[in-house]
Amino acid sequence: MKAWELLDQKGWCRGTYAVDAGGNSVSVGAETATAFCANGALLKVYPGYDDYFSAYDKLLKRVRPIAGTVPKWNDSQTSAEPVIALLKELDI
Repeated sequence: MKAWELLDQKGWCRGTYAVDAGGNSVSVGAETATAFCANGALLKVYPGYDDYFSAYDKLLKRVRPIAGTVPKWNDSQTSAEPVIALLKELDI
């Protein structure tokens, strides 16, 4: 599974890596996680250090000029669509 697929299937959030159905912050590995931010989705689907950082670097290169960091970029979005679209474009 790719990060964009996770967000498309589960849901997207801002301000924390993952949330449960009540909007409470939870670990990305929590069974109760129902939505993820971009970085949380990367952490969830790429649990290996090298795979995660490879995907993160790919994303960071695209968002650094826009927002500086992945969390700032994610949290500046008003919907999941641009987040999913960029992750999909980058194939991560």
